[in-house]
Amino acid sequence: MEQLPTRDALRKRLVQIESDACSLSEEVAETDDHLFTACSFACEVWQDIMAWCRLPPLFAFSISDIILYHKTVKGNKEHIKMVKPIMLLGYWSLWKAPNELIFNRIKTKAAMIVQQVKALGFRWIKASSKRGLMTEEQWRTFEFG
Repeated sequence: MEQLPTRDALRKRLVQIESDACSLSEEVAETDDHLFTACSFACEVWQDIMAWCRLPPLFAFSISDIILYHKTVKGNKEHIKMVKPIMLLGYWSLWKAPNELIFNRIKTKAAMIVQQVKALGFRWIKASSKRGLMTEEQWRTFEFG
């Protein structure tokens, strides 16, 4: 059984919900793998994040593919170090999007999620690493070195 309380998981737990369709794309049942990897909305978010990070497109089939993606990245050491927190922020932001829609009636666009990942990522990485001297321009262009 799915661990996350997606619409499909709630339905399986006999929670009464209007529909088990994905709240972001309304394509198919909202399972955890769909929400984070197969949903057209999520795919757009990941595509934009990968382009910003100058990484090849992400082909994920499960949540673990996303969580472990940073281990497959090759290149500049500084660049690689930034990928894990960015992926976690993307994952967390994608989880928040359906909740914002359901509980607050706020429909989020993929570009807004990417902007949120960039803004939170900059503050998080700058505050928690030796990258204290990193500039916003370096972060915006993803140029380190």
